[in-house]
Amino acid sequence: MASNDNANDVNPSRRLGEDGRALRAAFGRFFKSLSLYLTAQETLDARVLEAATAGDIARVQKAVAEGGNVNKNRAWHEEFPLLKAIDAGNADMVAALLALKANPNIKMGYRETTPMSAAVKKGNPAIVQMMLAAGGKVEAKTDTGLSLFTYAVATKNDAVADMLLAAGAKPDTGTNGGDWTALFYAARNNDGARVRQLLDLGARTYLRDKDGCSVLDVAAAKENFSVRDMIQAHIDAQVPAWQAAGDNKAAHVSILRKQGYRLTEVFNFETREATLVTHNFETGLDSAIVRDFADVKNKARITEAEAKLPKPAAQKQQAVPAAGK
Repeated sequence: MASNDNANDVNPSRRLGEDGRALRAAFGRFFKSLSLYLTAQETLDARVLEAATAGDIARVQKAVAEGGNVNKNRAWHEEFPLLKAIDAGNADMVAALLALKANPNIKMGYRETTPMSAAVKKGNPAIVQMMLAAGGKVEAKTDTGLSLFTYAVATKNDAVADMLLAAGAKPDTGTNGGDWTALFYAARNNDGARVRQLLDLGARTYLRDKDGCSVLDVAAAKENFSVRDMIQAHIDAQVPAWQAAGDNKAAHVSILRKQGYRLTEVFNFETREATLVTHNFETGLDSAIVRDFADVKNKARITEAEAKLPKPAAQKQQAVPAAGK
């Protein structure tokens, strides 16, 4: 009697081969579909870029409506549609792309600059305003590392500089070891109005660049003497007229820049002596005269100096009568 086992016979090797071929075919179909999709997407993205480059808003909108990515580039060195519009100075195209959700802060290239920084460098105030309204970051940097506000001041683009400042840009970015702040560029440019504004906003005047030059040195090197004098007067005004010089000493400082001197009178209530130190700004030399309190003609100045002593010292001086009394 014949066996019926052949009907149920399963060849493991044959079945494994068939499963492998089916799996490979499925993967083939998947990757083909993916390739077609990516190719189609790449075509749509390219259409967005081409239309933006051509300045054709309708074509851009159509390509995006069909799935084109307004923020896509195929390689780090390729440009974005928004950058093309900015470079062309096409404010209408910029507005259209931003309405289609173009990102003003997307990173571009190995220096990590953005369309926002590109807009400031291009310098069109209308475009910069649109970028800010779309969320462009004022703290972005140019490709050389300058803050956007500093760049606008350096290039004397007042409209953009004021716009960035109003949007929250920091007016005094820079470091002790190198970068020029906006004040350095304003001094170089002999931009008195901007210098005055920056000083009023608290710009640091004591910084030095990598060559050791101060903002005063920069102004003097360009023979921008009115700006230099403005900065110097601001620095002088920050020096307190009265300064405590210890528990028993108080000093009064008078800066006579036009006459070329700084006078510092130190009142020592322990020795009851007044020392007048004269500093010559031109020569850098000091001279001193020491007088007894009794020889100081302006006794009101001594009384004023005593009031500037730390409170415990002042109270102690009031409790001890002057010598000879």
